[in-house]
Amino acid sequence: MDERRQAEAHTPWDYLEQLSALTLLDRLPVPIVAVSPDGGIVHANPAFEHMLGYESGAMSEILFPDLLVQRPAMEEGLAATLRTWAGRLVELWHEDESVVRAVISSSALRRADDPVALVAFHDVTDQLWSDGRITQSPYEHGGLEADARPT
Repeated sequence: MDERRQAEAHTPWDYLEQLSALTLLDRLPVPIVAVSPDGGIVHANPAFEHMLGYESGAMSEILFPDLLVQRPAMEEGLAATLRTWAGRLVELWHEDESVVRAVISSSALRRADDPVALVAFHDVTDQLWSDGRITQSPYEHGGLEADARPT
C-alpha cells in the first residue's frame, strides 16, 4: 500500500486528511471488517485477521457467513443484516476451529444504500471464560448443535 503523503502536513488536521481510509483502518488496533451485501469480505484489517488466527491477506477468499458459528436468516443481504447487529454477541470460527466470541459494533457506514457494512469487534472470549459464563463446549450453543464449520 502506498503511504506517500500528497503534501507536507502543516497541521494535525492536514495529516489526518492525507491518510487514506485503508491506511487508517489497517493501523487501528481494533478488529474491523468490511462486508459486501453478498457476504464477501471486502477488507479485513490486520487486527481482525489476528483475532481469528489468519495470515495477512488470507481472508480475501473467505465469505463472512463462513466465519459465523450460527448463520442468521438474511432477507436483505448480509451487509444490511450486519447493520442491525450493533451490540450483539456473535460467535466466529477461529482458523484453528475454536470459537471466538465478540461483540459487534454498529456499521460505520450507516446509509441503506452504502454498498458495504464496516463493523468493528470486541473480543470477549477470555472475559467470558474468566467470569465463568462459558462452561459448555464451544461447539454447543444453548443445547443446539452449531452449524458445521465449512471446509
